[in-house]
Amino acid sequence: MKNDKLKSIIFFPIIFFSLFFFANDVFAYGNHQPLEIIAPKEAGTGDPAIPATHRVFRAYPGIQYEFKAQVIGGTYPYVFSLSNAPEGMTIDRKTGVIVWPDPQQDADDIQITVHDKNGTSISSTWDIDVTTDGFIFVDASVEDGGNGTLSSSYNEISDFGSRNATDIVYFRGGTYALPIRGDYPIGNA
Repeated sequence: MKNDKLKSIIFFPIIFFSLFFFANDVFAYGNHQPLEIIAPKEAGTGDPAIPATHRVFRAYPGIQYEFKAQVIGGTYPYVFSLSNAPEGMTIDRKTGVIVWPDPQQDADDIQITVHDKNGTSISSTWDIDVTTDGFIFVDASVEDGGNGTLSSSYNEISDFGSRNATDIVYFRGGTYALPIRGDYPIGNA
């Protein structure tokens, strides 16, 4: 019994200091990564490149645009700001959530700037096309026969058919069943 207590007393500091130094190496590694804005930034940039069809570059007229800036590296916490933003667009300084309540026309060269805890900053720009193209609307409360537009929504997911994989889908309301193909749910065929 006496030897067991002695082993515990010696073993605990070894584990504590090992975890302390391991944790410091892990956290220090993160601080050596350069501050980088993953999104939003210009279409076609980044590794992998952000395609021009990405949702960050499109807004539907009159429907709120919302996107959370994606940042890696640097030293947290970050502070976010916008310049050359269209009227009504804001960014939460702490979270990086960008909100544009009522997009009506295209916006070009919007600039986002991120500052990290150490004073490092980085900026990028992006454009937003305000368009009705590439959007699908679904509303379970409407009658059958819609064409997927805002004024004539589909009423089921299965109504999509073979739409473009880059379309943005808005579910307006209701509960939806996943479509079945043969005896298998989609994705398990």
